Amino acid sequence: MSQSEKSVRYEKLREVAQGSASSIYKSYDHALLRDVAMKVLDPRAKEFPEELERFREEAQVTAQLEHPNIVPVYDWYVDDEENLCFLMQYVRGGTLRDHLQEKYYDPSVEADLYRFLQIYLKVCEALSFAHSKGVIHRDLKPDNIMVGSHGQVYLLDWGILRLIAPEKLSLPVSTLTEPIQVMRDPEQSDLDLPGMVLGTLAYLSPEQARGELEEINERTDVFALGAILYEILTQQPPYFAWTPEEFVEQAKACAITPPQEKLPDIHLPAELCRIAMKAMEAEQKDRYASVDELRNDLEKFLQGGGRFTKRNYKPNETIVTEGEDANCAYMIVRGHCDVFKTVDGQRLHVGRMSPGEVFGETAVFVSGKRTASVVAADEVSLKIIERDALEQEVGFDSWISSLISHLAERFIKVDKAASDRQKLLKDAQLLNRTLLFALQQGAPSQSGSASIPKSALLEHLAKALDMAGEELEAQLQQLPGISSTESSYQIEFAKVHIGTESS
Repeated sequence: MSQSEKSVRYEKLREVAQGSASSIYKSYDHALLRDVAMKVLDPRAKEFPEELERFREEAQVTAQLEHPNIVPVYDWYVDDEENLCFLMQYVRGGTLRDHLQEKYYDPSVEADLYRFLQIYLKVCEALSFAHSKGVIHRDLKPDNIMVGSHGQVYLLDWGILRLIAPEKLSLPVSTLTEPIQVMRDPEQSDLDLPGMVLGTLAYLSPEQARGELEEINERTDVFALGAILYEILTQQPPYFAWTPEEFVEQAKACAITPPQEKLPDIHLPAELCRIAMKAMEAEQKDRYASVDELRNDLEKFLQGGGRFTKRNYKPNETIVTEGEDANCAYMIVRGHCDVFKTVDGQRLHVGRMSPGEVFGETAVFVSGKRTASVVAADEVSLKIIERDALEQEVGFDSWISSLISHLAERFIKVDKAASDRQKLLKDAQLLNRTLLFALQQGAPSQSGSASIPKSALLEHLAKALDMAGEELEAQLQQLPGISSTESSYQIEFAKVHIGTESS
């Protein structure tokens, strides 16, 4: 088909987007009776050989990136006005930015956040495929992600892409696919000038901001993916400035406020914030090594399993200590745990837990103290459930999370009341046995007191109550009206009582 025939076939309807060196028009294909998108190079850009080659390279590379989440290229031609054009699928819908700016979008609402994370995962898949062919996008941002009217997701605008030789990629060899082929003017060996800052200012990686062309690789795109996730969480890009120079300086310094600090008044999942900040680390070596690594962490988060880590403990190793601040709960995966409580200064064994049982969950929900100590009885493997992950499992700021928190508070109050009653009962049993033994030894003196040999009383109580001597001595010292010397106990019957004075 000749160029003139193509000009008749494709009719420009209206401009739908404009960039620095090109525009996109909604057009109509009269042969196939469908809408298409026509990208047209600005006539002024033809005066710059590198812009001409970059436009041609974008068409050639995008045409070879055959992926469900990358818009397919249909054709290339020169129109009647000698403008360079290429034709793509026309996508009905809006950009990710349009959706993020919806009036009712709230990143603290689980359904809203889940919807955007599904879009985000599709972008990751498209980018992973491009990287497998040695193609670096370099301009990832919400404006370049199109969301179709029926859930289609497309990564757009490969205008400043950079090709990386396969041997320079850090990806596993097994993930590499057939490299991209381009036909470039021999005089245009590299379309980027040394020190050139390319990309959108609010999403620049430090290496882009410094113009370090040799440092541009797949981790540069990982940084931008982190920036997009940051914007999904905060509805703001990672940098904000009034001038291009300020943007570049912020990007060089990688000066990014963590999402939680950016929006301190709403709940943001800590794991998502961690993923975003890890992707945007200043040093490339500290970022995710690939898009797939980032995507795996995100999928684990969505599935729930990635929110919980496992830890192993040896026999007799303390897992939690009574009285310490609670910041996580535990589920026993393997082995057994012993529970101890301190009563009247004595450490008492109150039970043993088996695989499948959970402990520490109430204190996590109400930000309390540990009410008991837990020790590994044998080789133990535990799943550690952090506070944020536990809340994530039951919903972001949901009614069920609030309900569980209130139930936990009530449980702790009931547990404390039960412990107090148990202590009163134990004290009453001890006092009753002590008074009976004292009366068996003889009537009280005229002063209403009695003296009992210490060894005899402790031996009697130990048999009657099945308690150790040290524990008995400590509990007896807590009871009003009972005092001790080196060899005996003095009982003042008028002062003996259980509980507080008011009771």
